[in-house]
Amino acid sequence: MSYTIKIKEEISEIKSSKSELIAELSGYFRNNGNLLKDCITVTTENKFIVERIVDSIKNIYNIETIVEIIENVNFSKKDLYQ
Repeated sequence: MSYTIKIKEEISEIKSSKSELIAELSGYFRNNGNLLKDCITVTTENKFIVERIVDSIKNIYNIETIVEIIENVNFSKKDLYQ
C-alpha cells in the first residue's frame, strides 16, 4: 500500500463536524467533479474516499447516491469509482 493511499484511508476515518464535511465535499467536487444537467459526478480511484463522500452526502443532505465501478482504460490497474 502506498503512502498516499494510507494517508487518505486515515483521513477518511476522521470524525468531522457538518461544516467541515461540507467544506470537504466542496473540495472533492471542485477538483474531481463534473456538473451535468441533473447530477454531479465525482471520479476517483480510492475506495475510502468514495465511502467518505457517500456517507457525507447521506448524513448531510439525506440523498441516496449511486456508485458505479468503471474499468480504468489507462495503464493503471485500479478501478475508477464514479
